Amino acid sequence: MKKESIVAIDYTTLKGLAKTWAETLVEMADLPCDTYEQEAWWAALLGKAQTELKSVLSEREALVRPLLRDKRLVDEAFKEATVPVEAVKDLCKAKLAALQTSRLALKSATLDAAQQAAASGNVEGCMAAIESVTEDRTVEGAATRWMWTQEIVDASLVPREFLTVDHRAIQAYAKLYGRMETIDPIPGIEFTRTARIAARSK
Repeated sequence: MKKESIVAIDYTTLKGLAKTWAETLVEMADLPCDTYEQEAWWAALLGKAQTELKSVLSEREALVRPLLRDKRLVDEAFKEATVPVEAVKDLCKAKLAALQTSRLALKSATLDAAQQAAASGNVEGCMAAIESVTEDRTVEGAATRWMWTQEIVDASLVPREFLTVDHRAIQAYAKLYGRMETIDPIPGIEFTRTARIAARSK
């Protein structure tokens, strides 16, 4: 069952446009673009499609704009309540995480002490250390999930498989050569010059 919109949408017109352009897509998909005449024909169709798209998007924007304005007003109204609730939620998580982390550190230290006691032949000390380790328990309302975090302390030592290429920097570099027919190479990167077409609205 289709949900009714709170704005007046002309479904008949939209479906008509969708049908027309879907049929155009099917009809034109296999037509060639090899000669100047064909290029001019495709460019004209591109301009027509761009104009149609601009018109449809403009109509959509006119309908959506007041909805977005109302959404902002609703968000602002609820923000007064949600912000402190979220803050309390984050505080609870931080407190519980700190407790679990300190327990883990204590457990590791205790087990290390037990290992050292066993290595030195101190059986009683070893048993006492093991018995002092508390069992992991869960409390209602909170679940603990352990994960590793990382900090780069020396990037030069990081193995190659964990390094990533800065694609944005490469794109910015290539953009500097946009109007040139050659580009100064970067080791390990192969540049290919391709055409990108922009539609011109009337």
